[in-house]
Amino acid sequence: VDFVPCLPIIYYALDSCQSYMSNGTNMDYSEFVPDYPTVLACADVSATNVYRSPPLENKHSCTPGVNESVAMCISSHPSCSYEAGHQASLIIEAQINPHPDSLVMLTGLDFFEKAPAQYDWIDGPSGDNNYPTKYGIRILKNGIEIYRSEEISTNPSWTLQSFDFLNDTAFQVKDAALFRIELLPYCPIGNSAQVSAWDIDEIRIYGGCVPASGLNADMTGKVITKAGYGIPHVEMQLADNPSFTNKITNMTNASGTYSFPQIENGNGYYLQGYKNDDVLNGVSAIDLVLIQKHLLGITPFTSLQQYIAADANHDERVNVLDLVLLQKLLLGSINEFPRNTSWRFGYLPQDMSGQDLSTFKEVYNFESLNQGHQFVDFIGIKIGDLNGDAKR
Repeated sequence: VDFVPCLPIIYYALDSCQSYMSNGTNMDYSEFVPDYPTVLACADVSATNVYRSPPLENKHSCTPGVNESVAMCISSHPSCSYEAGHQASLIIEAQINPHPDSLVMLTGLDFFEKAPAQYDWIDGPSGDNNYPTKYGIRILKNGIEIYRSEEISTNPSWTLQSFDFLNDTAFQVKDAALFRIELLPYCPIGNSAQVSAWDIDEIRIYGGCVPASGLNADMTGKVITKAGYGIPHVEMQLADNPSFTNKITNMTNASGTYSFPQIENGNGYYLQGYKNDDVLNGVSAIDLVLIQKHLLGITPFTSLQQYIAADANHDERVNVLDLVLLQKLLLGSINEFPRNTSWRFGYLPQDMSGQDLSTFKEVYNFESLNQGHQFVDFIGIKIGDLNGDAKR
């Protein structure tokens, strides 16, 4: 049985914490350097110090940590809405450079966190804490978001937080990759205390070398809108035949990412997207007006995407029958498209500038899947939504 070792490859003890206003160390994160408990045989690993940016506006303090150690505490974001990439986030950046013909995987992350009712600063005051009730985590790979979890509840005492990436192929690395981890405490309890601190200690990032037999093909990609936003809850279907019998499925996550790990290479496969819920999403009287203007020649469509969105009955033409069908939908006479799905998905890249609906390519065919990592992105088109205001 092949397995990926889950070894601690990057570790931040945070015991060297210094935070004094007199010498500006409360605005300097340079002491939080990493250790490398395990050296991987298949890759070179390096990481930055833990930091926030800009540090002058996002200071830190020191507090008693886990098992009588020293920990860091940082201020929380006052909003109760998670804001990805907010400057109050605590940041770790790790560079993974695999050796030739090697595959590496980040398998997990853990740390201790605490949102105490009373803050306690080493060599400083203590008192009531307007503690954060939530925190969120976001991870980017080469600038692309691959993982996000929001509204995670904080704890009043030191609690181990663990995140497992072992089954997510987005964390596999065959070519050099920069991972960025963002941790954002937010939504204070609202007790009017002046301090709003979140404590963190003992940060570990885990990884390992993927065995050679694990270098079978895997498939991953994103499903996005025309504007480039990820579409969640799309059922990606993979089969070895064009009729998609005996298919396997994977649902896109919050950022629109899907993955099929460890697919047997050398075989042919077919891949498509499916989503047929919330048929009224994005459909309004404005869209009817846009179709009418197109049919009357006042404002003709200029992209294949518009033609696909307007083709409500899926007959590869845009005419008054589509208009009638959308009117029935808005009036509540029907609650689904009789011959169509709520969304249609085409693989990328493909030419979206034409007018011939029959050229829209929805099924991607791997004639013979090659070893390694295969990327296929899709564009999603909401049927009936001509002005692009559908919620994802």
